[in-house]
Parts: sequence; structure tokens; C-alpha cells
Amino acid sequence: MQFDDPGLPAPAGLMGEILGLEDPEQIKFIEQVSGALAKISPDLLPKTLTHPLRDRIMQGPPVFDELLGLLADATEPAEQAVVLDAIGRIVAHAYATPEVVEALRDVMSKTSDAAVTTMAAKALASSGDEAFLRHNLNFLASEDPAVIRRAAMLLGFGRYEPAVAPLLVQLRPDNLVAADMIVWALGEIGSDDAIPKLHDMLEQFSLAEEVADACGKICALRSMEPLSHVIFEGVASQREHAAGALLAIVQRRKEDLGTLSRDKLHQVFDAVLKRETSKLAKFYAMMGLITLDEKMDRAKILRTLGAEIVKKDLDAMTALYMDRAKRLTSPKGGPRPPRKKL
Repeated sequence: MQFDDPGLPAPAGLMGEILGLEDPEQIKFIEQVSGALAKISPDLLPKTLTHPLRDRIMQGPPVFDELLGLLADATEPAEQAVVLDAIGRIVAHAYATPEVVEALRDVMSKTSDAAVTTMAAKALASSGDEAFLRHNLNFLASEDPAVIRRAAMLLGFGRYEPAVAPLLVQLRPDNLVAADMIVWALGEIGSDDAIPKLHDMLEQFSLAEEVADACGKICALRSMEPLSHVIFEGVASQREHAAGALLAIVQRRKEDLGTLSRDKLHQVFDAVLKRETSKLAKFYAMMGLITLDEKMDRAKILRTLGAEIVKKDLDAMTALYMDRAKRLTSPKGGPRPPRKKL
């Protein structure tokens, strides 16, 4: 039992609340835009968490004692798995107390249930437990691709930087069964040391979608050129992932961009808007131009989103949307900070 689904797209009515709107006309416009984005990809909209313990997850570390109590009282593996998943979601974004780490280790040592083991291992890895991550690092030397995949996944959850070099060793043509998980782990860890190998794979269009996603997470400025190459030469799905990764880099590294880099990015994003058939790639390009402070006219927004929006609503609301579009789609900014220590 896993709860990896990030949630359901937020109802359109929530978008006005997310943006802090009160005027009915403004809310109507945003809902129309939200509808257009949902048709392009549900991933473009904020999600509502569907986890059974979502209220406690939202409270974060202060509910650890309560969750540990629920874990101790759980009589069925399914109940344990739900609580462990909630703990894992919290520690992935905050920290784990010694009591939480000890409880996770205890579950791992006693359970025989596969779902419970999976959830406990994911939570323990996400907590950054050094001993557990170092133990799993040894499994990268296995000859079994399934063992390598599991180890890579856990090391990725733990964002364990000592794993970068061994992961790169395993990223080879005769180990394709594990390659996608290894690339994912490298992206989660976020080390620049992985960039040369990932760029080589992009040039060969090897696992281009997964590699583009990883480059977008690492956010190295030197990834912009190989990603642009995929945007112009890849198939539709590869172009979409590359455009999304390029947008992520621009959003997070905007202040580090020089004039020449900005000019090249403008050219790439403009070309996507003119030539691309994928609305998702065009949306990423539009957001890239907005991030670079380009003002978009109403017709270009409509063409990009493919939205059916009444002209009078556009006249009243386009300026508002342009001002707030970044807040709607941008990540919190910058590579993820180190996990907090208690």
C-alpha cells in the first residue's frame, strides 16, 4: 500500500483563494485560465492532498508524538503503512527526531509485511539516517538490477551525496534495467558531479525525459545548452521534459544569468512558441519568458493556453494574471536546502 499520488488537482474555485483574489471578475478569469491549464496537463495546477492523515501531515514535526502513538496502536499492516507514509512525507521536507528514527528502525527489524517494510524504509531514508543510507550504499555493488534499483531509490530519497560516484559507475549501457532509477536518484541528490554524464546521455537522447528532469532538479547553468538541443531535436515528450527543465533552471537561477544567456534563452523560448505543437512545451516557454520579465500580449497567452476566454474578461484581467503567474507556477526557488537537523 503506497500513497505516492501527489493529490488531485485543486478545484478551480480554490485558485482565487490561492492567489488571494476577492473580485468576482478576477476569480472568473483565473478559473478560466485554470481550466485551460488543466486541459494541457493536470500537473500544472496545485494539488489537494488526498492522504488519510493529510491534516496531520500539514502540521509537520509537532505531530510526531501523535503519529508514533498511532503507529504503536496500529493492529493491521495497512494501518501501519498509512502512518509510516505520513511520517515519511514530513521528514522528507523537515527533519526526524531521534524517537522517530528509532521507531522506524524498530518497525524495519520486526515486520514481515512488504508494504510496511517499503514505507518504513522510505521514511528512514528520507530522514537522512546516515547508518541506513551507508548500509544501502553497499548494495550498489550488486549484480542484481532489482537490488541496485531499490538501493538507488532509497539513496535518492535520502539525497545522499556520497552515493553520486557509485551511482555514476552503475550508469552504463549493460545496466539499462536500473538506469532510469539511477538517473532519478542523481537528480534528487542534486550534485553537479553528475552533470557531465547526464549531458552525454542527453546528446545521445538516452533516457532523455528522465535525464532532462534530473538536470532540471540539479539546476546547473551549463545544462541549458544540451536541454535546448533536445527541445529542438527530440520527440514531443522529450521536448516537453526538456522545456520544463529549462524553465526550472531559469526560475531558480535567474539572478545568475548573464546578458548572453538571457538572449539565448529568449531565442529558445520564442522559437518554441512559434514552432512547437505541444501545448505543454509552449506553456513552459511562455512561463520562461515571463520569468525573464518579458511582457506577453493577450493574443499570445490565448494561443499558448488554447483557452476560450471572453475578450472582456481578458481586458479586465490579463494584467493581473501576468503579475501573479510566477507565484502560481514557480517553485520556492533555488536548489533544495540541506535537511534540517534537530
